[in-house]
Amino acid sequence: MSHPRRARYDSNANPMMSSPTNEQAKPPRIIEFATIYVGPSRISFSIPVEAASTHSPFFANAFQGKFKEGKTKVMEMAYDEPRTFRCFAHWIYQQAGIPSGADSESEMENTLKMYDLAIIWIFADRIRAAGFQNYVMDLILERYNDYHGTNISVETFNHVYQNTLAGSQLRHAFVDLAAHKMSPSWYNIHKGDLEVEFLEELCLAQMTKDRFSVDPRPSAEYKLHNFMYHVETDEALKEQEAAAAARAKAHEKEQATREQMENRKVLDVKSVRRRHLNVPPI
Repeated sequence: MSHPRRARYDSNANPMMSSPTNEQAKPPRIIEFATIYVGPSRISFSIPVEAASTHSPFFANAFQGKFKEGKTKVMEMAYDEPRTFRCFAHWIYQQAGIPSGADSESEMENTLKMYDLAIIWIFADRIRAAGFQNYVMDLILERYNDYHGTNISVETFNHVYQNTLAGSQLRHAFVDLAAHKMSPSWYNIHKGDLEVEFLEELCLAQMTKDRFSVDPRPSAEYKLHNFMYHVETDEALKEQEAAAAARAKAHEKEQATREQMENRKVLDVKSVRRRHLNVPPI
């Protein structure tokens, strides 16, 4: 078993600044890596701890908490697929600005099928990596457009519904693809093999698709925009919470202190009227 290591990666490297006379050169950036063993065969991956913790609360709790992984920087993920984790690791390296030397990006964009991308999205949902989820969702929609309307397999739909909860953005995307892009003949052939929850949501989508279409014409093509199926990132949620707190503070009425209430001046209606009558005429 390999041990966690600290890699020295200089993100500030510049051949123009390598002169020994430059005494103010920035020190190399020290990046800590964790080792992840994935699948029954325990394929090992190394990922930068800081980037993984930033983009996934799952890894943040593991590596920065009081669990043993926080001390050893070693984790076992026996029930996940190495191919799935390889794609996530490559994305994390990109977020950290570290060359990965892997070809996972081209694999995700060119060779993975819809079923594979659905598995990756579900993995991202489990580790709560919202940014990675949105990246995979973009690939799902692009991949379907590349298929030019080819029907998605029953296996893919069933896997999505068996491994996600109600309200999932992945369910939302696949229901809309079925309702707006796929042929009715596919439904007639496979309706007996599909999950009941999917059939119920597909029925609702069919009933409302013209009502919420951007173009009211029946023949108009419904546009599936990527942002419609994105999940909220932690950064977006924090911004929303900060904005809501600012609005609440702005509308909050100041409460008078006890001292202010005791020292307040109470107007005497009679004295006010008397002072008003004693004013000499102009």
